[in-house]
Amino acid sequence: MSKGSGKESSAITQGVNIGWKVWLVLLVAYLALRLPLRLSLVLSLLSGVCSGFIVAWWQSSESIPTESPPAGPAAPEAANPKKKP
Repeated sequence: MSKGSGKESSAITQGVNIGWKVWLVLLVAYLALRLPLRLSLVLSLLSGVCSGFIVAWWQSSESIPTESPPAGPAAPEAANPKKKP
């Protein structure tokens, strides 16, 4: 296991919790607006899953490298510094 596995687990748990809450709130709201039951279930489920993924991603501690590799090929001298002409 990596060092950040506890943080990742916490982020996933938080995402699932928010997803359930969003699903339930939107389901009640869609039913209050008198949308058909199937449409209410599908729309609220889709919103809950998406919001859960967004929260889990937002809370994750995975870092993205900001430096890009050099654009061109490396100089031959840098590739093999011991070789003499």
